[in-house]
Amino acid sequence: MNKKVDSLISEQNGIKTKILEERINQATETITNQSSMISSFGTLYTVITIILAFIGVVLPILTYQFGIKPSRDALKEFEEKSETKFNTFLKERRVKEFDNAIENLKSEDNQVRTNGLNFLTFNIHYGFNKNQILKILEIISNTNDESFSDQLLHCISQERNEDLKKYYLRYLQTTTYKPGATIYYCLTFLSYYNYNEYKNELKTYISNDNGFSTFLTACSHLCKNNDFIDLLNDKSIIDNLSLESLAYFHGTDLGIHHINNWKLNEGVYKTTYLYEKLKEKFTPVN
Repeated sequence: MNKKVDSLISEQNGIKTKILEERINQATETITNQSSMISSFGTLYTVITIILAFIGVVLPILTYQFGIKPSRDALKEFEEKSETKFNTFLKERRVKEFDNAIENLKSEDNQVRTNGLNFLTFNIHYGFNKNQILKILEIISNTNDESFSDQLLHCISQERNEDLKKYYLRYLQTTTYKPGATIYYCLTFLSYYNYNEYKNELKTYISNDNGFSTFLTACSHLCKNNDFIDLLNDKSIIDNLSLESLAYFHGTDLGIHHINNWKLNEGVYKTTYLYEKLKEKFTPVN
């Protein structure tokens, strides 16, 4: 009996051990499967993370290269072309406005002429083209209104223009001196050129009047460049000054009182032909 009981107990323990082993094996397989699955998820997560990071870096670059940059370049090109076209439009419009104002100068209606003159005066800084200067010079030549002419000369005398230069040279050769702004604008304009280009015409003009006012005006415009010394040494000019002009110029100190306005050194002034001429005429004989 005891043996049977021990046998049954042994048999039952064997069954329990077998069942336990099977469960342990099942648990081990389950854990292994779960670990494998978790590892796969980790690998997948890593891959997805790398892909997302790659997209995060590459996508902005691609967006800039194929989206933003072309758009920016196109916008810049558009702005440049638009600005060029707009500036061209403004320039063409301004030319038309100047042309209209110049046409108004020919009107017999005084108000229309005044409006045209005012427009040109207030817009001098934009400048005039060659054709416009020719038209204005033609208007000046056909009017007897000196004030009107002077105002027109004021408008165009800041331009470097050969037709205007010829007009002023002709003016110096053919006009007898008379007070007014014309000679001022003439010498202002010519002072932009080399003195040798107009000194003969200036000599002719000075010989047609007492010369003092013209000479002094020329000095005031030339005192900022080297031509000024040439003028003070120009015998053909200074010898055409009348004794009355020289006396007025001399004052009481052989013209030295002028050198401050001319910004000229006294020593340099005393080497000029003008000073020698004044010294010759007005130094008392002992």
